[in-house]
Amino acid sequence: MLHGWTGTYKSWNKLVNLQDIATSYNFIIICPDGLFNSYYFNSPLIKNSQFESFFFTELMPDINESYAIDTAKVFITGLSMGGGGAMYLFLRHPDLFLSAGSTSGLMDLSYSSTRNERLSELLGSYSSHTEVFANYSASIILKI
Repeated sequence: MLHGWTGTYKSWNKLVNLQDIATSYNFIIICPDGLFNSYYFNSPLIKNSQFESFFFTELMPDINESYAIDTAKVFITGLSMGGGGAMYLFLRHPDLFLSAGSTSGLMDLSYSSTRNERLSELLGSYSSHTEVFANYSASIILKI
């Protein structure tokens, strides 16, 4: 479960007791910290903002090694920035997830109110990098 912009890995548990749900339904819930505003992708501009690489080369292997995971039944979801991130990661790696969900997810980065702020820091100026913004947008990846 991916948190939204300005959130932390603790954000979901403030809304609902995830441990009770996981225990009741006998599954594992992982809430990685996407930091304040990572957007859950690899920034082509900021070397230490590589969330997608971290997710698939470090986090998922560690989870699979530490827990008895049925890799055929892995889901990803998120809220706002996390919802867009969940769909982006799902569409880029559909072989690793059974399904994905998004609650109020940012699906097209060109419509984000932060496109000229944080997204420009991560991807470059929107006015001169519209194609880069499109390539990082779940709604565009879905059409490809």
